[in-house]
Amino acid sequence: MNARADFRPTLPPLPRWLPRYPGSFALASGLNLLVIDRLPADLRGRLRGKSVAIVVTDVAFEFAFRIQGNRCVALSAVERPDLKLAATAADFAAIAAGTADADTLFFQRRLVIEGEVELATELKHSLDAIEFPRLRGLLRAVLERLPGSAAM
Repeated sequence: MNARADFRPTLPPLPRWLPRYPGSFALASGLNLLVIDRLPADLRGRLRGKSVAIVVTDVAFEFAFRIQGNRCVALSAVERPDLKLAATAADFAAIAAGTADADTLFFQRRLVIEGEVELATELKHSLDAIEFPRLRGLLRAVLERLPGSAAM
């Protein structure tokens, strides 16, 4: 295997003083617009009151939100989230673009899931069933332009 095939693009770490809330608000708003109403009602019920942290490891940045009612509400931080997902920005983008499988990344230890893993699995299956052709097409186009895209 050559070095190019092993290359995965990474981003520089964000400054620790950068506030987390604006990013969490943007993510929660996007989830509210695109995802939450498309999840099965029983899954939305099990998600209510749960806190979620999404850690982008290569930029050392964490997004945090809680499911309240049928909405995602941004948090500045969450000490012990009910569900925590961690991966690089490129791996999260590849999952969202549909060019990488979350299960594969999990078994390769590139996607770390902590907390309620069973809930995460059910959420993953529900998200896989939702079609996002425009968003996935845009993300694929961006990923193809990144150095090392042959590995994705």
